[in-house]
Amino acid sequence: MPWRILPRNNRPFPLPRVAAAIALGLGLATLAVAEEAKFEPRHQLVARIANETGFAIENDAALDDRPARDPGGTPATRLGQLLADYNFVLMRDGDGAITRLIVIGPKQAVTRPNRTVVKTVPLAGSQAVEGIVLGRRPEPLEIHLLIDTGAGTVVLPASMMETLGYGEVDLKEAHLLTANGSIVGKIGILAAVSVGPVTARDVEVAFIDDDRIAGRALLGMSFLGRFVTNLDAVRNELTLVPK
Repeated sequence: MPWRILPRNNRPFPLPRVAAAIALGLGLATLAVAEEAKFEPRHQLVARIANETGFAIENDAALDDRPARDPGGTPATRLGQLLADYNFVLMRDGDGAITRLIVIGPKQAVTRPNRTVVKTVPLAGSQAVEGIVLGRRPEPLEIHLLIDTGAGTVVLPASMMETLGYGEVDLKEAHLLTANGSIVGKIGILAAVSVGPVTARDVEVAFIDDDRIAGRALLGMSFLGRFVTNLDAVRNELTLVPK
């Protein structure tokens, strides 16, 4: 027997309640359908508002079909909420009534690169920053780096080679062009160079005899070339923006 009616005293609840429950379920379903019907494609909803208000739309093809609900209110309020993620222009007549809607297109997300400003100090007629260099040893070395956009690489005194863990086999000899002519240096790779919160890894370095550079360290283009830089000698600031 596929089904049967339970005796009254065995029914989980009276049949009238079943009917009421069914009716309630149908009512909720109808309500859900009605609520769903309030949504319509965005471009269609905007077109309907235009027809109701009597204004023209230019470039309506830029509008998507995303389901939207009419927010209600004045035409300008409704359009403002419906097109919150679009660039658009409303043209009005002398009485303030909307005469035309020009849809420019979806708003584009603007991502701004990280911008870091590091304090500098005057040194030897230029500007220097406090930096940290890491060589082949795990211990980093804190030094003052003279900012020099004319130097092709970071330049360090040769006396720092051993401190940073470099031997002759780790470096190659090269002739380097400087403002004072060609000099011989040792070229290698630093594990990292940090200036303020900014760190660059695998940075080319040239070790040069101390007396050639007066024992100074130069922050050259092997580091600076990775950024858009601005050096403000008045405010003593170096601005770094990753490329």
